[in-house]
Amino acid sequence: MKSLIGLVVILMLASFGIAAPQTPAPPSGQQMSKMQQEMMARMSALDDQIKVLGAEMNSAKTVDAKLAAVTKVLNILIEQRSMMRTQMESQGQMMQQMMSMHQMMQQMMSGAPAAPTTKP
Repeated sequence: MKSLIGLVVILMLASFGIAAPQTPAPPSGQQMSKMQQEMMARMSALDDQIKVLGAEMNSAKTVDAKLAAVTKVLNILIEQRSMMRTQMESQGQMMQQMMSMHQMMQQMMSGAPAAPTTKP
């Protein structure tokens, strides 16, 4: 009964925009699965790109061609790493939002006052 009352209070507060700042709803399980599949497809395409460039690098006949190929591979790897870091940071922020929402709901359901959230 207590949890039902807490849920009703949460829904009422949310409908008036009082419960929490508006943040995007966390993705559903199906959306998460789709996002994971898309990420794996992107990573596979990046791997394929490096394999092609690696083959070009290994088959280069002259020192200048080899150096140009190595430079190209290195630049692509740097670009990919930067892109992956950005993706991981955004995923971390999403997880932090989800955990914060989860904690807030647990506290509201238990009747405990909401603890302030800290940001790194």
